[in-house]
Amino acid sequence: MGEILGFDAYSPQEIAARVENVGLAKARLPLLSTAMLGLLAGAFIGLGALYFVLVISDPDLGFAAARV
Repeated sequence: MGEILGFDAYSPQEIAARVENVGLAKARLPLLSTAMLGLLAGAFIGLGALYFVLVISDPDLGFAAARV
């Protein structure tokens, strides 16, 4: 069924195993990679906050566009 619909269907045990493996892989990353990923995450959060402030503070936007 997964081949027909284009997604993977995993049991809860398989999902837990996959999440554990990804967590272990992330824990084994070198310090520089971890620091760079943290820096990029902060930059993306900052860009999202900047976009939010720009959209909310523009009085020319309609109600719906200001609530994006």
